[in-house]
Amino acid sequence: GGARASTKLARAAARRLHPETEFIVYDADAALRRRRQRGGEGDGADGAEPPLPGIGPHVDNGSCVTLIAMLSDRARGDFEGGVNRFEDGAGRGGIDDGRFVELRPELGDIVIFRGEACEHSLTPVTRGVRRILQIEFCRMKEGRH
Repeated sequence: GGARASTKLARAAARRLHPETEFIVYDADAALRRRRQRGGEGDGADGAEPPLPGIGPHVDNGSCVTLIAMLSDRARGDFEGGVNRFEDGAGRGGIDDGRFVELRPELGDIVIFRGEACEHSLTPVTRGVRRILQIEFCRMKEGRH
């Protein structure tokens, strides 16, 4: 029956996919301290201030499925900013074109998406510390993993 077929599919997927797990910390407070220590002077070649932690629009190379688990509590004030953006899927452009949806996961929420197919980003964390657990299920390649 159905359970047997599901088990076969899961075993086949396990032979072709492997998880890559990361604990990721976006620490805005540390970035702001670095700015104050430098007296507002930039540290880059162009004299710009150190950036606040975030991630520009991208897709995850090789990640069939990406899972993000929120480990910080926005409601308790652990951090501000750090909003997940995902392309709207309408095929008319991406995040840089203003075509996106925003998600603000709360403590314990899990977001699952097609990492290699869905453009996504994270707005800068402007205060506090945002912690996540990220698991990418990647395709295995011959002779690797």
